[in-house]
Amino acid sequence: MTKIKTKNNFTRLRYEYESTNKKIVVLMPVLLVFLGIFTRWVSGSPLSTLHFVGAKNLIPPIWLMVLLFCISYTVAGLGFGLGLGKRAPYCEAKKYQGAMWFVISLATGYSWYPIFFCAKLFLVSAGLCGICLFSSICATFCFVRVSKISFLLLLLYDCWLIYLTLLNMQIFFAI
Repeated sequence: MTKIKTKNNFTRLRYEYESTNKKIVVLMPVLLVFLGIFTRWVSGSPLSTLHFVGAKNLIPPIWLMVLLFCISYTVAGLGFGLGLGKRAPYCEAKKYQGAMWFVISLATGYSWYPIFFCAKLFLVSAGLCGICLFSSICATFCFVRVSKISFLLLLLYDCWLIYLTLLNMQIFFAI
C-alpha cells in the first residue's frame, strides 16, 4: 500500500515536471529577484527611515532582510513560473486569472518599498501591503487546480507577506 502511494506521488511529480515549460520556471525567479534588487538599489538605504520611525529594533538585521527578500522572490517566482508554465488545458482560465492577481501583487509589492522608505507615506504603504497580501492570496488559490507545487510555493510566499504586513502595521501604529 505504501509503495503504491509513493509511486503515485513520484508519477505526479514527474508529470508536473514534464508538463511544465522549464524556461518560464527558470526565468520568473531570476526576473523577480532582479526587479527586487533593482527596486531596492534605486530607492537607496532604508536605515534613515528606520531611524526616523524608531523601528530599527523591530526588524531583523538588514543583511538578513535582504536575504529573506531574495529568497521570497525566488520562491514566488518559482511558484508563479510553475503555475504559469504548466500546460493544463482544463484550467486555462484559472491560470490566467491567477496570473493577473499575481501581477497586481507584484506591482503593489514593488511599489511598496519606495513609498515606505523614500516617500515616507506610511499609511499608503500600509494600504499597499494589504492589497499585495490580498491579491497574492487570490493568486495562490487560483493556482490550486493548475499545480499543487505552485500552490504550496505561493502559500509560503503568502506567509512571508503576512509577516511583512504585520511588521508594517506595527511600524505604522508605533509612529
